[in-house]
Amino acid sequence: MALQFPDEGGNLPISNAISWVRDTSWILPSALVLVWIWFLVTGITNGVNLTDGLDGLAIGAALLSFVAYTVMSIWQYGQSCFWGDIPRCYNVRDPLDLAVFAAAAAGACFGFLWWNS
Repeated sequence: MALQFPDEGGNLPISNAISWVRDTSWILPSALVLVWIWFLVTGITNGVNLTDGLDGLAIGAALLSFVAYTVMSIWQYGQSCFWGDIPRCYNVRDPLDLAVFAAAAAGACFGFLWWNS
């Protein structure tokens, strides 16, 4: 329910449209979107269980993922459509907020790895 409230620009955090590389005209029913989200969460959880071994193996993979999210979010902020109509701009809601969260999570992962040995 909370995901259906738009921000000041009218953007929603979740959509029924499929946007892999570019926005398409395919619209999924809400039930299929929920099944897809359930499949993704289950797959990611199982992937972490398979990756986790001894002494923080999964946290090392999570650290690399959070660093990648930080870099991608900063890149999207630099190429944002907010600054003007430039070619191949990204219309992303709050990319710097995601960068701050991902950097904080990466720092927490690094601290855990440092003291885990």
